[in-house]
Parts: sequence; C-alpha cells; structure tokens
Amino acid sequence: MVSQKELTIAGSAVYWNCAVESDREKIATELADLGHEDLSPGERTGFAAAKRAAQVVFPGSGYHLGNLDKKGGVTIERVVHSTETENDYPQVAYMKVDETGHLTAVVITDDSLDIDQKIQLRDSLKSNFDEAKAQCGATAIGIALTKACKKLGGVSLRDNGGVWFVPEFSQDLFRKIVKVFEGSALAGRSLVQSLTVAKTDETIRGVHESLCGGITERITEIRTELSKDPGKRLRANRTAEVSSLLDQAKAYESLLGDNLEDTKKALTELKTQLTVEKVAAAAAVRTVPGAGVGGLGALEANPAAA
Repeated sequence: MVSQKELTIAGSAVYWNCAVESDREKIATELADLGHEDLSPGERTGFAAAKRAAQVVFPGSGYHLGNLDKKGGVTIERVVHSTETENDYPQVAYMKVDETGHLTAVVITDDSLDIDQKIQLRDSLKSNFDEAKAQCGATAIGIALTKACKKLGGVSLRDNGGVWFVPEFSQDLFRKIVKVFEGSALAGRSLVQSLTVAKTDETIRGVHESLCGGITERITEIRTELSKDPGKRLRANRTAEVSSLLDQAKAYESLLGDNLEDTKKALTELKTQLTVEKVAAAAAVRTVPGAGVGGLGALEANPAAA
C-alpha cells in the first residue's frame, strides 16, 4: 500500500500547443482582470501585421512575399514558372507601414485586374491588417505562457524550453491564466497539457537539477554583469532578482522536501556582496578626500552642485 506521504503532489509538468491566431485584446482584458496584464502578448509590429494580411489575402505557393524597404512594408509577387530553372516574380501589390506600426499605403499593381477588383483586394488587405493588429500568433502565445511559468516560480525541464514544472502552490493561478489563453483562440486551438507530479516521481530529480543549475548559471551571469557595469540601477535590479531567486529556493526546499543549502548559501553570499557594494558606492559619493572640511564630499560641501 502506498502511503499518503508518498502521494503528496509537488506540482505538474506542463507543455502546450498554441492556436495559429488568438484574440490579443481579449487576452489583455482578461489578464488585467486577474492582475497579470504584464503577461499579455504585445501588439504585432506593422510589418508583421502587413505580412499576415498578405498571407491571408494571397495564400499558397503561387505568391511570394518579400520585404519592402527594410521591413517598411511588404511586397506581394506572383510566382510565374517561366523555365525549368527560373521563375518570374511580377509584383501584384504592396503595403507600406510607418515607424509607429500604422498602415500608410496599400497599392494594387496588377494591371490585369479591373478597378473594382483592385478596390476589393485593397479593402481586404486593409481589413486583414487591422485584424492582425488585434490578434497574435502562436509564437506570441508560447512566449506569454513561458513568462507565466517563470513568474509563478516554474522551472524549465528542457534546455530549449517547451516543458515546464509548475509548483503546486501556483497551480490555481496558473489554471486561471491558461483558461484565458485557451478561451481566446480564433484559428486553431490553444491547449495546455498538464501531468501531475508527486514528490516521489523521478521527474522531481529533474526539477531539482534544473532549478539549482539554472540558479547557479544565473549567479555567474550576474557576477559577470556587475564586473562590467557596477552601476546603481543594475545593482538595484539584480538585488531584487537575487532576493526573488532566494525566495524561490526556499519555497522549493519546502515543496520538494529536499536540501538546497548550497544554492541558498550562494544566493545569500551574492546578496551580501550587492549590499556591501551599495553601501561602498554611497560612501564614495558622499566622501571625496580633500573636498571639504572634516572629509565632507564634494556633493555635501557644495549643495548647489547637487
């Protein structure tokens, strides 16, 4: 008989398939209601929206889409098989966008079409461009789900991503976030698969290794960053990040029933280093040798200069 302790749930391993197109505005609204609007996919660039519109209006292998003026728009060309080894690519239309992402021109250049056909194609490209700006593709949804996993204390189980462990203490909120993405699909289907992981599962070893390995790697990266740019803003950002990683390590130690002392010690040492450097930097600003009576620094000796 398996004891209740052995069946204690640690979390779940999750992976997903994302819809080709999803309603970005609906996602943004519902995530804001949950207080997690920062997870919402960003708006498509003008170039990406123009390209998506062109793909919808001119589908298939019979057309070639190219960049117009360094992604300042899209040119649509018909593929004409002229010889066995060469093709011709006469332009049939182009779309221009400005630096703010707005559509500035849609021109149909196919002279074989009459005026009504050109107007119909132009209007179709415009409407599909507007739709593309209000939607987001599969890649954007995948990135947003990855951000959600990270924010909720998840651990990547694969070096190239795609499979995450989400701890039990974040499951309720993660399910709500997943529901938003799954319910916003417009073309295709977004589906997040979840496999329950018990504390006794072999997967837990992978979670432990990924967590500790990821934190160790990040500590090395932070030390390298600080050696190149010991600025006040970077130090403050990294102090907050290290504190968050330390909280994560403590939470996982309790969740997994495992000892993470080495990881916590490394994070604590880095946090102490950041604090010492902050104090030293503040002292250096306030005390400049020879700048004033009693060792007062230049900023204190001359308030007007501050």
